[in-house]
Amino acid sequence: MMELDKDNVMSALKNGVCKVTFTKANGEDRLMHCTLNESILPQQTDIEEHIQKKKPNPNAVAVWDTDKGAWRSFRWDSVKEFSTEFNL
Repeated sequence: MMELDKDNVMSALKNGVCKVTFTKANGEDRLMHCTLNESILPQQTDIEEHIQKKKPNPNAVAVWDTDKGAWRSFRWDSVKEFSTEFNL
């Protein structure tokens, strides 16, 4: 697994679409195009209520999967590759 600068990754995700390759919990590798860019994210309703119900996990990050059109997450320690080549 690669060592990531979480601040740089979060900044890149907020600026555009990034490519993340990581190992899923079941051991399979997954390539995901994802973002946290507000202009790409779907409209949320009652997001604050949802966030308050869910305990944050400092070992993982939730992102919008642009290929699947759904929220997904990956664990920081499972990332094999991170690229901003898909940024808009």
